[in-house]
Amino acid sequence: MTNSSRLTKQPSLSTKARGAKQSRREIFLRLLLFFALVALVTLGLIYLDVTRRFAARQEQFPSRLYSDSFDLAEGKEIPAYSLLARLARLGYRRVEAGPARAGEYVLAGRELRIALREFDYPSGRFPGDRVRIQFRDNRIRRITSMDSGRHLSETRIEPELVATFYREIQEERTWYALDQFPKPLRTAVLSVEDRSFYHHPGVDPRGMARALYVDLTQHRAVQGGSTITQQLAKNLYANRKRDLLRKVLETTAALLLEARYTKNEILEAYLNEVYMGQKGPVAISGMGEASRFYFRKRPSELNLSESALLAGMISSPGLYNPYRNPTSALARRNRVLKSMVETGDLTEKVYLAAKSSDLGVTRQRSVNYRAPYLVDFLEEEVRRVFPDSPPSGTGLSIFSTVDPDLQEQAEESLGTGLDRLERSFSVLRKNPRGSLQGALVALRVSDGTILALVGGRDYRVSQFNRTYQARRQPGSLFKPFVYLAGFDRAQYEPGFSFTAATPLDDSPLELVSGGKPYSPQNYDHEFHGTVTARRALEESINVATIRAATRVGLDHVITVAHRCGVESRMPSVPSLALGTAEVAPLEMATAYATLASGGIRKSVRAIRAVTDRRGRTLEPEVPPEARVVSPQAAYLITDLLKGVLQRGTASSAAALGFSGIAAGKTGTTDDLRDAWFVGYTPELLALVWVGYDDNRALGLTGAQAALPIWVDFMMGSGRVGKEDFAEPEGLVRDSVDPETGQLATWKCPQKIEELFIEGTEPLERCEVHSKRHWWTIFGNDESD
Repeated sequence: MTNSSRLTKQPSLSTKARGAKQSRREIFLRLLLFFALVALVTLGLIYLDVTRRFAARQEQFPSRLYSDSFDLAEGKEIPAYSLLARLARLGYRRVEAGPARAGEYVLAGRELRIALREFDYPSGRFPGDRVRIQFRDNRIRRITSMDSGRHLSETRIEPELVATFYREIQEERTWYALDQFPKPLRTAVLSVEDRSFYHHPGVDPRGMARALYVDLTQHRAVQGGSTITQQLAKNLYANRKRDLLRKVLETTAALLLEARYTKNEILEAYLNEVYMGQKGPVAISGMGEASRFYFRKRPSELNLSESALLAGMISSPGLYNPYRNPTSALARRNRVLKSMVETGDLTEKVYLAAKSSDLGVTRQRSVNYRAPYLVDFLEEEVRRVFPDSPPSGTGLSIFSTVDPDLQEQAEESLGTGLDRLERSFSVLRKNPRGSLQGALVALRVSDGTILALVGGRDYRVSQFNRTYQARRQPGSLFKPFVYLAGFDRAQYEPGFSFTAATPLDDSPLELVSGGKPYSPQNYDHEFHGTVTARRALEESINVATIRAATRVGLDHVITVAHRCGVESRMPSVPSLALGTAEVAPLEMATAYATLASGGIRKSVRAIRAVTDRRGRTLEPEVPPEARVVSPQAAYLITDLLKGVLQRGTASSAAALGFSGIAAGKTGTTDDLRDAWFVGYTPELLALVWVGYDDNRALGLTGAQAALPIWVDFMMGSGRVGKEDFAEPEGLVRDSVDPETGQLATWKCPQKIEELFIEGTEPLERCEVHSKRHWWTIFGNDESD
């Protein structure tokens, strides 16, 4: 092969150069396409992430626990101090005229005018109303709507916030629609934070350039200059480190937010998101919570100067905090007002008037939990009743049955009562083994709802809730169910007799229980001979009660106690009659509530309803009420328990200051480890337990330790009156001889009038004294 032929087969240099250039172009285009694809995917992922975070923030809210609402009805007795105290706790402001705005009231003589706030109840939204309430003494005489002039038979004040359940990050947030924020607030925010908000695409190029220059020269992210959309994007990525990458991410997110949502949707989210300071460890997020925290108002109630202050605080909530730095806060507010003049949103005249007003902030109460034992109990109740709706972070509104006035009174009565006991009895004073403890629960008789609950003396020391977690012997508190079982059996079993006049032998008794001899003793270590069932219960006589239980049948006693609400296991042993089976205090309150309601067992509950943040109502399934004993048997026990307060073991109640009609029972265990008292009126039931957690001896009876606390609570409740229990049909009264329980004759030395269930009353005349001749009355009895 020649050299010339070799040369013809080799490509030229120009051809090689063109091929290399084309190859580089293809690589470049492929890289460009690859990076474009990566950028597009990244942008898509950021878009999905931004929209997910935006939507998620509208679902992440603390759940709030509310008390029961406060019903105002004609004829209802309401002490003026109680009503005014409730208005103060709710943040209502007293004014001299009007009231013109929601959240204000006027007190003039025997007339109270209130501008009630709107509120979302489980049954629907209450739009608010201005009402005139006229009083006669402590009773509501007339209610009139000031807006419509209509006569109202009733109205109500919104419930109080008891507690808030947070997620891991403690943050107060409430979502409000944009139109629920007043126009002055919206314009104030725009005037100082983003005047061109409705005109830019989400970023301000000149502001960004200025911020970027400072960041680069300082080698760290220090400069702001963000639009409202960028600030909102920053909140969505608040947990990321402050660096240039985060700023690029926030800028991209802002552009994507503007592409996805309307300007009004973005502004609404911003006003609900913006950080506005701290309440202890809890962050205040959004203008809604800020208005409530700083002014105790809803956003719609804010005036111009208040709106300007909140808008001015956005840039630095700490620096412009009106509590810590009022001078700086005032100057900043006035600067915002001036800014609104510059944007044409205010006239000079309005500006000068607003500038001359003070800050108007309201000092907040302590951030400590109110009623912590109650809050724990209610949180568990929500988890039990609504297992698919955990209370934390889901934005639930939990409406409880709790009366805040009674809850406050319960905590005060229990705390001061235990302090008083320790002062009065040196043996009870605090020692390393633990301090004296107690519990109190109060129920509404008509429906079984829990009105107040205190599970211990000091939640900071012990979170153990003794109202339902403790297991204690009820002692004599159980005895009424022995007698109730007797009345119940006598009413429905022909041939069996047991009445309030049934004579019971109170003499030494020896039994075998569990294969061991058992000899019960009375508290006073004395025997009283023959006593009636009424006296045995009033004076809490142990031996007579055990004889009553064996006569009635222990199994029937257990059945009746279970029907009334004692759910714990009860062994069929004679000592059961003296309350040796351990129970929870709430169980005993439930069982006594059945007696108070005339033999109808009602489900004891503390949750009235729950609504989610969209207003959908979740109502708990409440077991239907059921009649478990006859109204006659229940009333007869109540009548006996009235005697406990009048002349029995709780007769000291009058000396302690109790005045009114009530039924109740002391409870003391044999070894004086537990002291109880439960008492009720036709309206209200309260139970008190006092003892030690380590079960050591208290050394006091129920009348000494628990009764004084009960009296303080009941008299402080304002719900003790002269109304007596309604007596049902089917009861008769007869004069009987207390020694025999038979109809009294003129020969009987003692006669008492007794109450009987119709059909169980004695028919025979006294067989003992009717045999006596007239001369035996003078001490010359020779008859057999």
